[in-house]
Amino acid sequence: MFNNLHHSTVTLVNTGKIEFKWMLNLSIAEQHLPGVFVVNPTIGSIAPGGKQVLKFFYMPGVPGAFSRTFQLKVGDLDPENICLKGETFFPMISVNLPWNIEGNEKYEQLIKHLQQYSQGKKSVEQKKTQTPRTQILKVENVKPRVPDSGIVPNTQLQIKMVTMLIEEAALELQEMLISHLPNSFPDKELCQSLIKVELPEYVLDMGTVRKGYTERRTLMITNPGRMPVSFQVDVSALQGTGFRVNLDHIQSLSHRHTIMLEVCFESAHRSRGDVDVLLPIEVTKGPTYNIRLRATVLELSLHLSGQGLEARLEFSPPALKMGWTPQW
Repeated sequence: MFNNLHHSTVTLVNTGKIEFKWMLNLSIAEQHLPGVFVVNPTIGSIAPGGKQVLKFFYMPGVPGAFSRTFQLKVGDLDPENICLKGETFFPMISVNLPWNIEGNEKYEQLIKHLQQYSQGKKSVEQKKTQTPRTQILKVENVKPRVPDSGIVPNTQLQIKMVTMLIEEAALELQEMLISHLPNSFPDKELCQSLIKVELPEYVLDMGTVRKGYTERRTLMITNPGRMPVSFQVDVSALQGTGFRVNLDHIQSLSHRHTIMLEVCFESAHRSRGDVDVLLPIEVTKGPTYNIRLRATVLELSLHLSGQGLEARLEFSPPALKMGWTPQW
């Protein structure tokens, strides 16, 4: 985890016959990099045959690969480098649904940047197959439609954008992280805040549902990360909305494994009109993902009116909008 405290040790041994003094400092060129890296002690001396254990405490601060170089100066000898390297991750999920970022300038700029980077990368690589510019999302029981403006259907773009949003939030908190040094390390609450970023909403639109009917959609929730992920679906948000799902929590979903989430909408007890509800999925020690569930309840009614012996039938809404014509 990029926002957890980690530790390593290095042992210095004096194999000579005289005592020497030593000093350890983080490379000046890397002091501006994100994260918190502390070593204790940083100065001392070692008698002949003696040892000194150096304790490294670090929190990389952003996901991905990291590398920090500490310069060890022993007496009058040339400095030696101690390099601390690794790679960190965070728990995440992806849902085979599009994002709606319309009207959010921050999200739109990030997606534009990612798309330009992706297109530039493709231009220098040999294209084995030509892929369409707009990927059409295919969800079971849903007819594919070309996404509207402001819709992000590409799962890989979504994953990259989540990482960028977390990196951005971590960098904004960098000053707070290092403000505790050297007396104390950042508390757990502050470290956990690095992962609690606001993400764009997934959108699942059931479309028009006739009153008394039930619509179902099957979604795929995948773990695209490098570590097992646990999450909880906040089913309490669906009470009284007509929507329901077939699971509420998952423990330790493995890397690249997928689980099905069935979403049902029952219109029998809903009045005519639009239904709009937000379904949160809370990832343990990770961000919260939200799915915007929508449906429109359509209620047919028949009116009989007329004057004298001439009767007239009226449908509400008009039958023409339903795509069929009554046969008499």
